[in-house]
Amino acid sequence: MRNLLIIISLISLISCTESIDEANTYLGFDYSLRSSVSRNAGYYLTEQNTIVSCQVDHFYEIVHSVFMAKYPNASSLFQEGIATYFAGTGGNNFDFQIAQLCEMIESNPNTDLSKFNDLNKLLKNGSNHFYTIGATFIDYAFKKGGSEKVISLFQYPKSNEEKLSAISKELEIGENDIDSFLKNYIIKLNKEKN
Repeated sequence: MRNLLIIISLISLISCTESIDEANTYLGFDYSLRSSVSRNAGYYLTEQNTIVSCQVDHFYEIVHSVFMAKYPNASSLFQEGIATYFAGTGGNNFDFQIAQLCEMIESNPNTDLSKFNDLNKLLKNGSNHFYTIGATFIDYAFKKGGSEKVISLFQYPKSNEEKLSAISKELEIGENDIDSFLKNYIIKLNKEKN
């Protein structure tokens, strides 16, 4: 699945080397609706089919341009997950993200990974554990049922209840089992990668 060939219609790209704020000025914004000090920052404007980015490698945002356009109502957990799965985040690939999350699990074993939204924070290196958890679900879905199983996750609306329903119905992971499943799966994935 990582070698998926994505064919994309024309996408506008606004890219710069200084900051997202600089890129936003090219769009004519008087102030930044989305701002970041990260040199890896970027975002996709669905309606305008435009990527705004500070990085040279735009693959992460290109993945968003495909999945957000096709599945605009899908949960951000899966949207960020699929982009992280294919392109990494913060300038680091999926394997790095798994190793980093594994370290966090080992040093903070009481952290509840089922509290996805609490983990949606930008780390100093540009990573985000929320994105990595989403990518972990994408990886598991692909191993469980191929691309069809992955796409099934995108059929559920954005609400927290529907996100949990997708995990329960499509991945057969009960709500009370999400934390232990994620910890075990991430540790296993990390061992496989090393």
